[in-house]
Amino acid sequence: MMAHGAAKAAAASLLAAVTGLLAQLSFRAGPVPYTMHNAGFILAGLLLPPKWAFASQLLYLSMIAAGLLLASGFRGGVAVLLGPMGGYLAGFPLAALLMSDIRERYLRRAERGFAELGARDLAALWLLSAVAAAPVYALGFLAFSYWVSADPSLLAWTLRAVGLLGLAKDLRLAVATASVILFVPQDLLMDHPLALLVAHRVARAAPSVYEALAGSAKAGGGAERGARG
Repeated sequence: MMAHGAAKAAAASLLAAVTGLLAQLSFRAGPVPYTMHNAGFILAGLLLPPKWAFASQLLYLSMIAAGLLLASGFRGGVAVLLGPMGGYLAGFPLAALLMSDIRERYLRRAERGFAELGARDLAALWLLSAVAAAPVYALGFLAFSYWVSADPSLLAWTLRAVGLLGLAKDLRLAVATASVILFVPQDLLMDHPLALLVAHRVARAAPSVYEALAGSAKAGGGAERGARG
């Protein structure tokens, strides 16, 4: 059990660092950059049990708060977590936990291991990954809304960003579009599929390693009960 715990702690630390590296695959079209961040917390949820997936992303936030340059654009410090993108980051631990819980529930219902899932199963998990990401979008919207009300330049950018879509007349809809809707296509079509494919490849290439980290979530699986914790 201690060996399993150490392995999960090491994997959680690695996935925190991976999330930070994925954050640098970004481009900035405004105050909130497009990044590959989502792949990090989805991957954590697919490779680790819920509490360890949560811990990996909490560690990621702690590393940023400590000043490590792991936020997008090689930035770090508490100011990053309190800025316009802080709400999104705050949702990462919850999103990773949700993704892990969704994975475990799906595997129990399917009565198959993750490596045994087919294309239809992966497509179902891809759709469910949008549910897992909900805390990121919700907290991102709330924090961004605060900053829009406090920063006239951010408000002006928001209205410009959605002006071509004819949404600038409704401020709440404009903020929702600029802070959430504009990012959903990239997240769901790039980040989440990438995480699913990587996790599935790991599970198939190294099933014993995957089971030691994530546990077996098949119905009645004794391996899950032994690997948890």
